[in-house]
Amino acid sequence: DAFKGVMCHSICEPFSFSASGFTFRQSNDEGVLDTIDDTKKSFDKISNMAATVLSGKHRSKLKNMMEETDVVTKEFRIHPNSRLHLYWDIFSIAAILYYSIDSPIRIASYIRARTLDSAYDLGFVIGYCVDLLFIVDMILRARIYSFSTYANGKTVVVSERTEIRQRYLLSDKFKVDVFAVMPFDVISAGVGRYHALFRLSKLIRVTQIPQALSNLQEHLDVCVDVKMNETQKSILLMFLYSLLLIAWGSSG
Repeated sequence: DAFKGVMCHSICEPFSFSASGFTFRQSNDEGVLDTIDDTKKSFDKISNMAATVLSGKHRSKLKNMMEETDVVTKEFRIHPNSRLHLYWDIFSIAAILYYSIDSPIRIASYIRARTLDSAYDLGFVIGYCVDLLFIVDMILRARIYSFSTYANGKTVVVSERTEIRQRYLLSDKFKVDVFAVMPFDVISAGVGRYHALFRLSKLIRVTQIPQALSNLQEHLDVCVDVKMNETQKSILLMFLYSLLLIAWGSSG
């Protein structure tokens, strides 16, 4: 009533719609009619949405769409939200940094000492142990690590071994993993003599750092409810690459 009183005030009369002899609903103006139709459609959508949320049957359906659904399997699987992924993310980043910093510096020192063909020491033993852990990770990714996907409007955890294996074998990560774990230095020892330069093939794992940080960001959020925004991730990525550039430059 107050609004009507303001709109009908004599001051507003020259600007009112009724000044031209019409009311809003009685207008034959095409724009006005379109506005009325659009408003009715919006109210219909809101009413339908409210009915869906308030209805017990539809509320259950909506809840099922939003929740994550597990595919039942009797075999052991590691869930996508397992903390094991978080621990492995941290280890893999540390291992990549170890490869990327230790190998160039160590090989550069061997070149200066002209002992490149006798470069077995504790550092390489540690490297072989890390290689073994990456091989175990490859096996787990091909057999045990279930993954999440979207189907029929909801998140589904896929636990079928065939789908797990196919997803990993077709990924770019599998190609990098295979090349990085190949023991080219050991092969060189078998066909002739050991050559430490073949350890440099491990440096290809540097290309996995961005994805490893993205995985860490996701698992921090899901597993321990710790948020890492895109700015923080970018700063960390630049720091790691800067660290590698400094290490490589010092090994020159």
